[in-house]
Amino acid sequence: MSNVTINGKEIDVKLLEELKEVIEKNNEISSTQNDLMLKYTKWLCWLTIGISIVAILQLITMFIK
Repeated sequence: MSNVTINGKEIDVKLLEELKEVIEKNNEISSTQNDLMLKYTKWLCWLTIGISIVAILQLITMFIK
């Protein structure tokens, strides 16, 4: 096993490669989470707009009667 010196400390190359894989997987998970958050945020925004429109229409019909 070969070691690499970083900031005066010896670190195992295999450990660095495993750390790189973990970071890459974490980045993929974060990207997926961001995509889902964006999707559901848009969905929630449109739901809120729809409920607001229904509430306004109900108020208008109350005043017309």
